[in-house]
Formats: sequence, C-alpha cells, structure tokens
Amino acid sequence: MQEYINAYATWIKFLINSRFTRTGLSFDFEILPVTKFNIKDYKDYYLSMAQFGYPRMRVGAAMGIK
Repeated sequence: MQEYINAYATWIKFLINSRFTRTGLSFDFEILPVTKFNIKDYKDYYLSMAQFGYPRMRVGAAMGIK
C-alpha cells in the first residue's frame, strides 16, 4: 500500500508544481505514514525532531490537529 501512497504523493507534487511554481520556487508534498496503530511512536519521534529544528507542523499532523 505504501507504494500507492508514494505514487499518489508524487502525482500531487507534480500537479502543485506545474500550476504554482515560479522561478526559484518549488513545492514539496508528503503523506505522513501515521496510522491509528503507530500514532504514539510517530508523535514522539516528530516531537523530538522538532526540538532540533525540523518542521513543527509534522507534530501537529501526527496528533491529528487540523
């Protein structure tokens, strides 16, 4: 299933970049592999990575904050 998710994310990234990219600007799109079975592990992982400067939005996404 992960292969289909990666293909879908690549397709969305292509669509976004083909419509909204300007010179020197590009977008990235990623579907996080968080499920109801591993939400605690990913929440702790992303929180520890945010302390070192990684994006804090991943912590919110892993917690289900909209």
